[in-house]
Amino acid sequence: MITVPHYGSDAIAGTSQGKHNGADAEEAARRLSQRLLAIVEGCAEETFVVEPGSWRFQLVNRQARESLGYHAADFRHLSLTDIIPGFSAAHLDIIHQKMCQATPPELDLESFFQRMNGSTYSVRLRMRLLTGEPALVVVSASDITETTRAETIIQRQALYDTVTSLPNRTLFHDRLRRTLEGHGAELDGGAVLLISIDNLAFVNDGIGPAAADELVREVAGRLSNAVRVRDTVARLSDTEFAVLTVHLEQQQDAAALAERILTDLRKPVSLTNYQVVVPAVIGISTFPQDGTDADTLLSNAHAALQGAREDAAINYRFFTCALNTLVKNRVAINSGLSGAMERREFSLVYQPKVDIASWQILGVEALLRWRNFDLGAVPPDQFVPVLERTGLISEVGSWVLETACRQRRILKDAGFDKVRMAVNLSVKQVRRDFLGTLAAVLVNTGLTPADIELEITESVIVRDGQAAVGLLREIAAMGIHISMDDFGCGYSSLSHLRRLPLETIKIDRSFINDIASDADDAEIVKAIISMGHALRHRVVAEGVETVQQLAALRRMGCDEIQGYLFSPPVSGEELLTLLANAEDAPA
Repeated sequence: MITVPHYGSDAIAGTSQGKHNGADAEEAARRLSQRLLAIVEGCAEETFVVEPGSWRFQLVNRQARESLGYHAADFRHLSLTDIIPGFSAAHLDIIHQKMCQATPPELDLESFFQRMNGSTYSVRLRMRLLTGEPALVVVSASDITETTRAETIIQRQALYDTVTSLPNRTLFHDRLRRTLEGHGAELDGGAVLLISIDNLAFVNDGIGPAAADELVREVAGRLSNAVRVRDTVARLSDTEFAVLTVHLEQQQDAAALAERILTDLRKPVSLTNYQVVVPAVIGISTFPQDGTDADTLLSNAHAALQGAREDAAINYRFFTCALNTLVKNRVAINSGLSGAMERREFSLVYQPKVDIASWQILGVEALLRWRNFDLGAVPPDQFVPVLERTGLISEVGSWVLETACRQRRILKDAGFDKVRMAVNLSVKQVRRDFLGTLAAVLVNTGLTPADIELEITESVIVRDGQAAVGLLREIAAMGIHISMDDFGCGYSSLSHLRRLPLETIKIDRSFINDIASDADDAEIVKAIISMGHALRHRVVAEGVETVQQLAALRRMGCDEIQGYLFSPPVSGEELLTLLANAEDAPA
């Protein structure tokens, strides 16, 4: 404890020797002063009594002396500004004025103390003004260094990615917002680039999580090296990074940056005993052209990124209004498909497959249709891929199978015994439990396996290989016909045809369109038909719309056709009428 000579210990009690006439009163005041001094001395908090104006110390307790590293005598030559270098005397005078105006006359704030050895620590201060003669300020200080450190760690975890130490989505959004707001009406050119990387899941599963983290850090380093110091690189999610680049003179500068990033990312990354290439696509939105607020720019960059993902011919794409419309439509489709089954928005139509020689209907293909209250009729090529991506295709596919089989039951009951019902089988449905579903549907509808046909694409084989082949052979062993749909437009190969238990192959409509006028397409179709017959498969041509196409297919020996030349897809009721009329029509 120190007591400064010109006030002494009586100052804390607000007394002096000239104020009492009697020895008893003086002794009582002395004992009270000592008790108060003992209380201050024993406080767990660092406690100081200072004189406003000069801000020199009147009292300093033991906790404060030990924390600051000064001896008691040292404080006779110090003021509060010596241990709080962040506060000047003028600053303290302002604080004094605020305390005088406050009720009660006190103030809480945070700062830092400087020890005798020059080191600092964070403190939370409570400053209380004691009015009277003389006026004094009692300062209580709590060391909050650990709290501050913990808060800093928490804040860093909240704002930075733990693997790469790059800003995360929250901090990137904040920096983008500040950049846009800071420029106001004078906003110059800039861009947001969203970079999506592949292979991370492959590395994580195949090499291990540590290698995946190493790959992510390598990507982060290459992105940081590709940009300028004033640009921001962030990691928004596991596989998505972002770049905020400013002061661009033209859009081509953003394109050059995207190309530089893609070039850097194409260089192989060494992971233990592996060399891994990081495929990436980039979506770009520019400001102020594509937006002047953070949310709009990020949304537009995501739209551009989605466009780049779906176009295998490019690796980066700029935002356009057309892309925005496309993405919004996809969002609406995603939303609309949720609950579409419960709302009974799906239906089936049926397109006949006709024998070229006899012109008789040998089968029909069940085709899924969707009509949404808000969107109207949505084309299958827009909503079926969404069903695949979201996993809804399994539930919807089971409904399609059962509904189509019930329609086949109606045809049989009406006397059309030879019209086989074809149902498209999604790659997501080719699983072991599908056999049980298939058997249950046959039992429920009273059909035989020969009444139905399952159409697959080669993606089934590409994805699941031998397991899918084995399952399809079990299905074929039940007596169910299997055909390959869209042959020629994907990974079609003779090896696949030989492995699969196929009855039929269907030539994709893209080869049929110009068969009567394009010699190359005609030769391809002719080769497919010859190959199919060599493997003892029937061959069906899809999308036949003209008599010229039909004539060409007849010359080539094609077995069946399907398309608008004979009939568009029709409802179940219309199908019964079509079949009845077809039986009476001449070949």
